[in-house]
Amino acid sequence: MEERQSQMMVDLVAAIKMAMTPPPSMYHILHPPTNPYWRYVKKIEDYSGGGGSRKWKCNFCGYEKTGFLIRVKDHLARIACRDTGSCKEDPNDVC
Repeated sequence: MEERQSQMMVDLVAAIKMAMTPPPSMYHILHPPTNPYWRYVKKIEDYSGGGGSRKWKCNFCGYEKTGFLIRVKDHLARIACRDTGSCKEDPNDVC
């Protein structure tokens, strides 16, 4: 009997934790990105598809893109790939 009550308590705690976790599409709204690369771009708007994708504009050259943080890193590191142009005006110490 005691083992059954213990398992019910574990199940209840797990259910409460699950209920308190926001869905993935809401996570970035409740927990804004804290990665330091976001300080080098202006976040214009969240992408309507949800997730971590957003429209951003480079603070150095004005380049605009809709994409994830990896696109910001590619842009600042001057890696022209995945339809992301490289930044021509960022200081070398950014990346």
